[in-house]
Amino acid sequence: MRIGLSASGAELELLRRWAAMSYPGARLATAIKCEADYLVTGDKKHFGGLRGRIDIPLKICPPSEFVEILATGIKSLRDAN
Repeated sequence: MRIGLSASGAELELLRRWAAMSYPGARLATAIKCEADYLVTGDKKHFGGLRGRIDIPLKICPPSEFVEILATGIKSLRDAN
């Protein structure tokens, strides 16, 4: 599952600066750089406001939601076979 979004140079620079200033920013920057599809975190303080944003090239979700996503994916694979 890959969603193709691109960021402008200014957006990337802003992300780099935020990552350098904070541990949560570093986690987000690492996930984006690794081209992760998901960042699974229960940290509502730092990531709650980022959930559901379409300008971030990955989905930020809590562990409970990610378990549901995995369960749905596994069920789809089983149904396809």
